[in-house]
Amino acid sequence: MKQHISLYVFVTSDIPDVYINTIGYCVDHYHLDKITFLGIVKDRGQKTSTEKYVKEVKSRVLNQLSSLQKGEFLYRKNRKWENKKIEIKSHDKLRYAKIAEQKYDSNAIVYSDLEKVITDYISVNKSESIFDLSAILKGYMIDVYTILLSKRISEIYAFELKLKGRTYDEKELIHNLSIDSGDYEFVNLTKSNYTKNKIIKTQEAEKSMNIKVTAFEKEIEVFASNFASTMLAIYSVIVLLSFLGLILLVSRSNWNDIEPWTFLIFGAPFFSYLVSLAIQVIFKKEFSVKPKTIFNLFKNYKLKQLFQKFNL
Repeated sequence: MKQHISLYVFVTSDIPDVYINTIGYCVDHYHLDKITFLGIVKDRGQKTSTEKYVKEVKSRVLNQLSSLQKGEFLYRKNRKWENKKIEIKSHDKLRYAKIAEQKYDSNAIVYSDLEKVITDYISVNKSESIFDLSAILKGYMIDVYTILLSKRISEIYAFELKLKGRTYDEKELIHNLSIDSGDYEFVNLTKSNYTKNKIIKTQEAEKSMNIKVTAFEKEIEVFASNFASTMLAIYSVIVLLSFLGLILLVSRSNWNDIEPWTFLIFGAPFFSYLVSLAIQVIFKKEFSVKPKTIFNLFKNYKLKQLFQKFNL
């Protein structure tokens, strides 16, 4: 089943063929809900004239599709548009009829509103969106590409002719081209070796992400501290119960039973000193049974676990 797509085609040239090739490819591979021709203008006062120009391009595309269905080709000669008879098969005429049946729209975008308008197109569409940059002015290509990628739109394409010799006539229309023969390619500009797996973030998005990461790290810090506090409390209870048990054993025993074990009272501190010295010499770390040291030991252990789990 074909995917539902809204196709946005940026307009610069008034030659209809490049747009027909893009639309023709998309009609073959997707279910197009609407095709919108877009023009970009920097001067807000020129928006009306740009809208008129984009509409004229849209009309010329439809006129070319109408001509092709009649076995004719619309071309420009001495600044005038004329038709000439061409050889075209019946199934190709039907193909162009299908392209002509699509829903078409047009719009002019003021450059300063470019991001807002693109965002609106993305948000209001129930279907997915494809943006074709085949005919866009090179000065606008990076701007549009950056905006789209920052909006997590990766369906950014350009129709590339790969013919050895250019004729600039009906031979370069899609019915005369073969993708299997390598005559053309509908290139996803985000899938090259250098652009794939790359993400562009706006300053606002980066700031928002940093805030979220900081908040998450604070939550992890609190969780690790709570874990350390719990483990320290358990450790303290074990030490206390051991001390009380020792007192209980001493109080219920006679001196002859206890005397052989009195060396532990004096030997334990010396043994602890030797263990601490060995740890400092071998591992370059300080060994201590102070509550703060034990707390930090448990906390750092839990933090290390959490950082590994969440790849922080």
